[in-house]
Amino acid sequence: MKIAFMTFACPEWELSEVLGTACELGYDGLEPRLDSQHRHGIEVDLSSAGRAAVKRQAADSDIALCCLATSLQYIKVTPGDRAKLLDDTKARLALAHDLGVPGLRVFAGGLPQGTSLDDGLAAAAENLRSAGELAQQAGVELWLETHDTVCQAVHAAQIVEACAHPAVNFNYDVMHPYRLGEDLDTTFAALGDRIRHCHWHDAPCAEGQPFICRFGEGALPLVEMLRRLQAKGFSGYLSGEWFNDQLGATPGDSLAHYLTATLELLAAAEVA
Repeated sequence: MKIAFMTFACPEWELSEVLGTACELGYDGLEPRLDSQHRHGIEVDLSSAGRAAVKRQAADSDIALCCLATSLQYIKVTPGDRAKLLDDTKARLALAHDLGVPGLRVFAGGLPQGTSLDDGLAAAAENLRSAGELAQQAGVELWLETHDTVCQAVHAAQIVEACAHPAVNFNYDVMHPYRLGEDLDTTFAALGDRIRHCHWHDAPCAEGQPFICRFGEGALPLVEMLRRLQAKGFSGYLSGEWFNDQLGATPGDSLAHYLTATLELLAAAEVA
């Protein structure tokens, strides 16, 4: 498995500093967050020349752009919302293609008022099936995160199974299914062999609003999660997602803690 981080770790850093620090610390990959005004400058309005420059800069740093973290949400039920969603998806797929990024992180999103869970999941599956066609044409995948309406893997799996498109798979956020009481047997049975990306962090799993904490201060069974990921054949990126000072006082402190702790967990799990 490889180690990466999302740019919420350092939203005020320009791309050169992000890539330079990642390389210096020993990271394998970077997950730029789109649509959040981070200073890395990787956005859908980036010119062709700018895209070529970013791709070259990442290659020179030997840091893979492993995923683009988008804000795309696929529970859309009105024709207008669905049309806009596909336009937004196509633009972000084009960016990923131009940068050589293999996948987009996407969400189910919240349920529109008056929409049942079953109807919302069905709408997301239909929208993702259409988006999956666009993704396949671009040579990019869509990775649905276990988050918001589909925090539990069984609900995320309902969408992906109904969608039934090879370009639509999972981004496994390890915190949400577990904090909501879904046991690991159920989670990994639901996700199967379709985990393509992993948002990796620790959390206390206390009642109330979820939050991320330093490794070792939470309650997630991280070593067992790693062993199960390996058993499913996962060899992708453990991508760190945290905000502000959740892992350290500065971005540099946070990035160093995340890498060191994750390497220690991989060693404890005896996972390569």
